[in-house]
Amino acid sequence: MKVLYLGDIGPGQTCLMRMRALQRLGHQVVGVNTVQPWRQAKWLQRQIQRRLHRGSVVDAINDAVLAGAAELKPDLVWADKQEFLRPETLQALRKSGARLASFTPDPYFTLSWKRTPLMDAAMQEFDAFVYCKSYERKAYEATGKEVHYMPLGYCDEE
Repeated sequence: MKVLYLGDIGPGQTCLMRMRALQRLGHQVVGVNTVQPWRQAKWLQRQIQRRLHRGSVVDAINDAVLAGAAELKPDLVWADKQEFLRPETLQALRKSGARLASFTPDPYFTLSWKRTPLMDAAMQEFDAFVYCKSYERKAYEATGKEVHYMPLGYCDEE
C-alpha cells in the first residue's frame, strides 16, 4: 500500500516512529513534514496564523500535502496530529482515490486549546479516526466515521 504520512517527522518524534513502523510492515511510505513551514516562519507570523488558522504557513502545509499526493498517488493518507488541513485539501485527496485517516495521541475534544476551526470543519472529510484517549470515544463516534482506539505504545528506536 502507498501511504502519504503527514506529521512532524523529524528525529526523535513519535510521528517518525509511526511512519517507520508502517515502512517495516512493507508499505511504501512517503512523509510530508507538516511542521517545517511553522519552523521556517518568524515568531509573530506563527502566532498570528495559529490564531487565525490561515495565512502563508497554512497555505504551505496544504500545498505540500497536495504536492506529495500528486507525486505518490497514495492509497492512504495518514494525518498525524494535523490541525491545519483544509476541508478542500482533504476533498482533493479523496477525489484522487485515497482513503483518509486522522490520528492524534492528544485529547482533541476535551482540551479546547487543542481544537482548531479548520480541524472541526475538516473532520467530516476523513474516512476514519484513530484515537488514544478512551474517554473521547463517544465524541469520535458522533462524527459518524469509522473509529479505532489505539492505546499509546513504546518504540525503542531513536
